Amino acid sequence: MIPALAFSGLQSEARALLASDNAGNFAPGLIDRARVVLDDKDEIPRTVTTPTYLTDLGVREAEDPREFYSGHRDLFPEDFVTPSQQERPRGELSDIEFGHLLDRLVLLRGDYPTARELAKARLKGGPSVGGLRLRVYVATLLARDEPDVSMELFDSAGNEASGLDQRFVCGLRASAVVLKRANDPLAALSRLDALIRATVNWHSDGLISLSDQMTMTAMANNLRALAHIRLGQPDLAQSAVAEAYGLVTVDGLEVLGKSEALRYRTQITGNAARFAWTRGDEELALRLWRQNAESDDAYSVSETTAGLAYGLYLAKEFEESERQARSAVTLAASASAPRRLRTSRQILAATIGRQGRASEALEVLREAATDPLGLKVA
Repeated sequence: MIPALAFSGLQSEARALLASDNAGNFAPGLIDRARVVLDDKDEIPRTVTTPTYLTDLGVREAEDPREFYSGHRDLFPEDFVTPSQQERPRGELSDIEFGHLLDRLVLLRGDYPTARELAKARLKGGPSVGGLRLRVYVATLLARDEPDVSMELFDSAGNEASGLDQRFVCGLRASAVVLKRANDPLAALSRLDALIRATVNWHSDGLISLSDQMTMTAMANNLRALAHIRLGQPDLAQSAVAEAYGLVTVDGLEVLGKSEALRYRTQITGNAARFAWTRGDEELALRLWRQNAESDDAYSVSETTAGLAYGLYLAKEFEESERQARSAVTLAASASAPRRLRTSRQILAATIGRQGRASEALEVLREAATDPLGLKVA
């Protein structure tokens, strides 16, 4: 596929969606995403409905955008026909334009396969893959099929990054590729230990604050926990998560930025809650789940609220679990996140069922099947 033609078709589709007579029936997130597709200069702030999936989720591939897009196509097929009169395709895409294309393909359509093939072609035979953002996008997309190439790209991006926050995040993602894609937990641990030592040196040299050094160490320890789990070392995993939680609660996140740090904080706190529950400390687990649900990170709050609802379900506090699950359903629908919405509805149905209201629980499951996008969620 020619990148310029791909971008032209994507923007034509976005314009058609915005002009559709059905636009008022779409989930608001679809309109938000179409507007981002048409914004060549990143002038529209990214919100809870328009996350940058290629950076916000590390090396994972999100299912939500594909389900969100295909769900709308199933309901409104006539609105997803690309107009025959397309604008004339631009010339060869610059690094910035190509990065926009990869980002928007995933945001609007959840089309990781096309974005991945375009990234491979660009890397192997086309123009440059310059600029930190584009290199991170390409490294993320190639992590699944070509982990060695992905690691090299993350490493080179980190080496060339002007900011220590960018250098750290590239190092963390390279470690994640080694662990999750190359399946080498020992090598991942070696990388993470080196990364932690680097943060200590940066702080000693006065380049980052103590709170940032602690937060970076917490993020590395959170990934170290998964490496220990892969190695069959649950006690070491639990210790790593406990250390991460103890460090990440410090405020003053000057280098990383509040939004990114909050996402990691909620992830670490959730892991700490699950470990606490596993070792039988129900009181601590519930306290951590409650704390997590109070996070002011808009992107994470539907997930953390669902986590609290599930924790309360495990603790057999079904009435409060139901209240939290209903809130999680509303939050997931407003975030245009079908997978999280489905999980929240499953928790809601389970906790309603445990209160003896079987027919109501079945109705929740029917709603999950007939309204997967949450268009009817009040």
